[in-house]
Amino acid sequence: MRTRSGNSTQVNQEDSATEQTAAMAGITGGTTATTTSGTAIPVSSASIMPPYVTDVSHHALVKWKREMQEYEDAIEARCATTGEDKVKALRSVKNSFNRQLPKTLCKYEWGTTIEAVTEERIVSELNTIIGNVMNDAIVDIEAVFDAELKMDLRERDVKARVINYFMKCDEIILQHGLASTFSTSTGKKEKCRMLKKHLEP
Repeated sequence: MRTRSGNSTQVNQEDSATEQTAAMAGITGGTTATTTSGTAIPVSSASIMPPYVTDVSHHALVKWKREMQEYEDAIEARCATTGEDKVKALRSVKNSFNRQLPKTLCKYEWGTTIEAVTEERIVSELNTIIGNVMNDAIVDIEAVFDAELKMDLRERDVKARVINYFMKCDEIILQHGLASTFSTSTGKKEKCRMLKKHLEP
């Protein structure tokens, strides 16, 4: 760009990008840093918040499990960039509860105390709830898969179409608390049958 005086001026793109990054850091309270490639990454694990367990109903825990997997993936990606220890960066499930809930569960459900209960025990108990059909629920498995399991033929990439189909099947199993049903040898055969059956459009 040329001025009236004839002097030539140029916009320094790198300076502009630096100014934008600095402005964003000011807005977010300095919780991000910029790599040499210009990608913003979290400075501390506090900037990536884990999902909290506020309810132990099947539906709520299925949602929590999905969000927990997303949280762990985000921490893993961040640690791959910063070189941090993933185990240390992850917040424990024990510290991701509604304040009173774990005490109540320990006292009335698990027969222990909040001080004595281990991370492994908590995760195991939650997975048991997630893996089982909801209390007093009778699920018509055939009807569930007939209604929900379909291959998306609009996806032109064949590999992506197949992967999405298998992912959808696993999501249905998790959503309806059928993990224990399909974990046996008979259940695995039944899962294969369901997958083959619903391949047809």
